[in-house]
Amino acid sequence: MGSSEHTVLSGFQAKNNWGELTTLTDRCFYLRRYIRSLSDSQIRSSSALHPGGYHDDTSDLFIVNEDGLDDLSNYQDNILHKIDALPTNIKFPSPAWEFIQQSMIAMSREYKIHLQVNEDYIPTVVSRLVELIRADEFLQKHIICFKCRVVFQREIPDFDRAVIVIYLALLEKRREARNMCCNVLTRLKEGLAEYQGYANGYVPIYNYPVSDLMSFIQIGTDTKFKLKRILGEVRFNRLFPAKFYQALLLDEKLEYYFKGGVGEEED
Repeated sequence: MGSSEHTVLSGFQAKNNWGELTTLTDRCFYLRRYIRSLSDSQIRSSSALHPGGYHDDTSDLFIVNEDGLDDLSNYQDNILHKIDALPTNIKFPSPAWEFIQQSMIAMSREYKIHLQVNEDYIPTVVSRLVELIRADEFLQKHIICFKCRVVFQREIPDFDRAVIVIYLALLEKRREARNMCCNVLTRLKEGLAEYQGYANGYVPIYNYPVSDLMSFIQIGTDTKFKLKRILGEVRFNRLFPAKFYQALLLDEKLEYYFKGGVGEEED
């Protein structure tokens, strides 16, 4: 592994050993202290936002850009409010179905990047992520926060969820949001290229695989679970087709995210 791993890890792990921690509480506490130490307290844990898949005893949320935190929290609340207000079984055609189609355009501004990390290497990958963020003003601006799940995968298989979830900024225009996502994906893929061997081998549900270690999703998994129950599988598949691993909306082009924004759609 590159020299950055040994430089960043050595000071903290000289006094702490992740592998010897045997409880979720100990691991959560470890990550809080560890990330604060790595970032010189610029990245800190927070309970201000409990996104989908968040569990108090297994997760910690770490704030990178506090300015965007309220926007993200309000946006997620708004999405869930809209979904919860829908009838439990939409008839087609219906005003509720038309409402869903219209709402998806606005909801498509939400992107998350997932890192599927083997439990033994969570501190190693976290240290590299913090290093990348601190060295890149673009990442500091457009990564609002990231969530670390504390796991013992050998004992409790739970592969529908990523170990590290990175929440991107919400941008007003759809094309700008896609460009931002493409840029963050590119920077993280390059920065984490040496760490592919630390993946756990599982891609979370509804995620598009970018590399062995990284995948991404448009609109949160919990929201999609609710939509699928309301719409039924056939209509849900019309919105989120299997060819995109149901990670993206039907009108997306995967090339847009991997070739610098070549999509032809309008805002």
